[in-house]
Amino acid sequence: MSKIQKIVSREVLAADGIPVIMAKLMLDNNLEVEVTVPSNDHRTNYQKVEFYDNDLSRYHGKGVLRAVSFINDLIGPKLVGVSPQKQKEIDGWLLASDSSELRDKLGVNTIYAISMLIAKAGAADANMPLYSYINNIYNSQYHDTKIIIDKVPTSMISVLSTTEELGVKLDFKEFQIIPTTSYQFAKSLEIGTAVATTFKETYNSSTVNSNQDAIETITDTIESLGLRLGQDIFLSLNFTASNYERSGLYELKDKAQALKISDYLDFVKMIAKKYLPLAIIDPFLPSDWTSWKNLNLDLSKETYLIGNELVSSNSKMLQKILSEKLCSSFMINPVIVGTITELFEMATLIRKSGLNYIISSSDHDTSDHSIADLTVGLQPDFVRFGLPTRTENLVKYNRMMEIEQEITNIK
Repeated sequence: MSKIQKIVSREVLAADGIPVIMAKLMLDNNLEVEVTVPSNDHRTNYQKVEFYDNDLSRYHGKGVLRAVSFINDLIGPKLVGVSPQKQKEIDGWLLASDSSELRDKLGVNTIYAISMLIAKAGAADANMPLYSYINNIYNSQYHDTKIIIDKVPTSMISVLSTTEELGVKLDFKEFQIIPTTSYQFAKSLEIGTAVATTFKETYNSSTVNSNQDAIETITDTIESLGLRLGQDIFLSLNFTASNYERSGLYELKDKAQALKISDYLDFVKMIAKKYLPLAIIDPFLPSDWTSWKNLNLDLSKETYLIGNELVSSNSKMLQKILSEKLCSSFMINPVIVGTITELFEMATLIRKSGLNYIISSSDHDTSDHSIADLTVGLQPDFVRFGLPTRTENLVKYNRMMEIEQEITNIK
């Protein structure tokens, strides 16, 4: 069995210029693996924190040189001579090294870098694809919720993003489409990309003045391609209400005046009934449990009410939300979770509850496509990677298609 020979790290830039951690692991049999850790905006007081330098003279304080030094000087040397097959044990050691609730001693970005390196090294050492290796170690730990790899999860494909595109002045964070799960991934990506590119050709910011205008334009685009909304393809709306809530009022371009919470709740219900989206994401603040519960009771069972900021990939918060029945699905970001083992535990908890979840990529992403293998290995209902026109997203979509071909050949 091979052993870890060396772990080295350095600071690199994500696709949008944000500094992130890159780390490499070398085994004593000359195998080498690499991971680049994407970054995420910090949105709730219970979201685990990434470790930054806070040196305002560099990258507005967002440098990660100290996190890199943790890996080079503290963590890496202690793992020399250890087998990469000890995922659970190494993850446990990482969490013992930073037992703070929000991982603010080492940073969740540091912890994820090491945990993913170990998984990739273990897969390489076992001569297995990462998705198969992830699936194997999950099944070896959770015998009562074993996962069979029988598909590549369907993607929630971004058509219009207010965070990834300049000049988009709408309120909702993201307007998405979800091809029917009866399609193979490659086919669903083909259809989704056709909708996204056709929409871009017809989209005019001067005529799309509200969130409903954007939805209508997307539905018109779908119909113009001969696709059936609600059968071939579905809408998904990522509200992220924290982007437009101000002191208890909701400022929307769809309304002349800011809305009180009761009127805003009616607005969300109207959107759900009028456009029948398959998924609604973060329509309320994470703290507004009353509105979450109200909408969850009111929504059709055909619509997923998804908590993203609501849960912030925090396992303790997940347990509370499950007990309160605030939503019907969850968006989980592996980087914010921290270790692979913690991700396994969250996936198991959701599966045992009978609910669904989505694996999501990060706000400031990189060209690392490890998340694609994680997704296939854990078989969530959906995956979210962002706009299919950006390189950091395309590498993940392409990896998913590659895995699908491998799975098809095995069958």
